[in-house]
Order: sequence, then C-alpha cells, then structure tokens
Amino acid sequence: MNIVERMAAFDLASFAGSELESTSEDNIIGELSEPSRRLLGLYLGAQQRIKRICGEYQELSSELEHVVSERHGMVTEDDEPKLERLEELRRQYDVAALEAESFSGIFWSAVRLEFEVLLNKHCLCVVDGFKVSWRYIEITNLPVSIKFVSSDPFGHHGFGRG
Repeated sequence: MNIVERMAAFDLASFAGSELESTSEDNIIGELSEPSRRLLGLYLGAQQRIKRICGEYQELSSELEHVVSERHGMVTEDDEPKLERLEELRRQYDVAALEAESFSGIFWSAVRLEFEVLLNKHCLCVVDGFKVSWRYIEITNLPVSIKFVSSDPFGHHGFGRG
C-alpha cells in the first residue's frame, strides 16, 4: 500500500494525537489539518512498531544467547526457529525504521508548509492532541565545529562536521 492509500485508510476516529502536554514554553500556532493528523498517526504508529520489534528482538536474542551459552556456544537445529524469527524481526525493523524516517520527514515538512510562520523555527512540537507549537531554544555553544564539506557524491556542498 502506498503512502496516499495508507493515509486514506488511517482511522482518525481512534487516534487521539500526541500525548505530549503543552508547557508555558509552547507557542501554540494552530491545529493540524486532517491530512497532517493522518501523517502524524502513521509516523507515531511506525515508532510504536519499532519499539515493539526491538523489545521482542532483545527478549528473544537474550533467551537464545543464554541457551547457547549453556551449551558452550553450540547452536543446534532446535535454535533454527528462533534464528529465523530474529531475521524476520530485523527485516521488520528495517521496514518500520524506513517508514518512521519517511513519515517524519513528510509530516514535519507538511506542518511547516501548513503553518508558514514555522519555516524558520527549529523546535517544533505537537502537543495536547493536535496542537502545533514551537519552542524557543537558545544555542550558546556548539560541541562540534561546523564547516563546509562535500558529503554528496555529486559534489553539492553543504554543512557538515569538521
């Protein structure tokens, strides 16, 4: 299913939005549109899948490590289903991580386009369900130097770590 189909299929009725509560530091700009709410739901859903996958992977790999160490490092045919499940979880993680990264980029770009006042803001939040906010942050000292470097194989220049 492509992104447009996923957005259309997303059930907004059962989605309450962000659980993050607003603070006195929030500058509330407005409420997310329906398409942006759907993107937020897809993004948060991918993050939840990542947490679930990582939890199961960690539990299963710890269990397998314990059993194999009791056998002095010997892996047997009995371990094969667990090893296959670990491989499947790794594949699921790769997909969910790509989804989360993609949905995040699309979502925050959509928010900036929906609320143009946010174009030059850097600390954006969704709070109290679907309220869009920005917070002022002061950067006084960067821990790494920044210089122009080429990290692009096509020779385009941009900022990078020095």
